[in-house]
Amino acid sequence: TNATAELWEDVVFIDVDATRSQQNGNSLVATASDNLSSTGNSIEVTTFNISPYVRHRLGSFADSEFRYTVDAVSNDANGLRTTSSSSTSESSLRSGKYFSRVQWSLSYRRQRVITTSGSINRFRNIEGEVRYQFNRSYGVVAKLGKQRNVFPSTQTPPGGRHWEMGLIWTPSARTSLDARFGRQPFGRNHSMEFSHR
Repeated sequence: TNATAELWEDVVFIDVDATRSQQNGNSLVATASDNLSSTGNSIEVTTFNISPYVRHRLGSFADSEFRYTVDAVSNDANGLRTTSSSSTSESSLRSGKYFSRVQWSLSYRRQRVITTSGSINRFRNIEGEVRYQFNRSYGVVAKLGKQRNVFPSTQTPPGGRHWEMGLIWTPSARTSLDARFGRQPFGRNHSMEFSHR
């Protein structure tokens, strides 16, 4: 079940999502066809998500969004229940209609995760992106950011600066190619995405 409510027209919203399902705990063990003939191999999974957010348009200069999300997952197997949860805050600012050739965005994300074992993991990322469109077909993109991760580990969690540069080719409204290369805290990366509709 999921729903979205508009609390203040075009400004304040809230998303709510909840699910409940049964999953097979071990693929090698048969699953019961109904609840009366249980084989003890099913896991009942319950998820809940609530996410209020605010959107604001700064004229033609920029569009902003501020969102806070709470997630919870519960697994119940033969009376043994485990839970995990997370809270995430996100802020973004994107260029508006005032910018045509040059488009930009800034984003910040902070997450706190409590695992089934009770350990607490923290993740934080801030990044900015700039795109320049030479003409209708060709453009370039550059992204720069910084991560900070804290979680129990025998090794130092990956973190630090990351960057990305790339070329965007859009020969028509139906076809596009996005090729990028860069460096993440865990090493170099490259990607290529082609779309034709």
